[in-house]
Amino acid sequence: MNKLHNRVGRHRRGSEGGFTLIELLVVIAILSVLAAIVVINVTGVKNKGNSAACVTDVATVQTAVDEYIAAQVNGGLGVFTGASGAQIDPTTQGAALVPTYLNSAPTSCSSAATQWGNIDVTVNSGGDVVVSGSYS
Repeated sequence: MNKLHNRVGRHRRGSEGGFTLIELLVVIAILSVLAAIVVINVTGVKNKGNSAACVTDVATVQTAVDEYIAAQVNGGLGVFTGASGAQIDPTTQGAALVPTYLNSAPTSCSSAATQWGNIDVTVNSGGDVVVSGSYS
């Protein structure tokens, strides 16, 4: 066993085995650049996905609001009367929509995952309720 160890040890010392410090640093630098590129691309994809989810939720809430208003006596606005450029109030407006018109309150428009976050409701000059929102 000792002879084998000596033979292997002598063979490694005789040739250029291993890597130099410069070679290792170059490989680490290349891997760091590639990792940075991947992280930047993944972050962009995640933000696009969050924005798309928010757009879908805004359209769903708009449909729910339209259904709620249509169900009111004589097509009245109900709890959405006077709403102008404000976030949906979870205790009145949100409660009117969930669970009858929506399964649950949307959370996709807020990075903090708060219910109704960044979903705004506006009554335009024609008396229509318009729901808008964006991911932030």
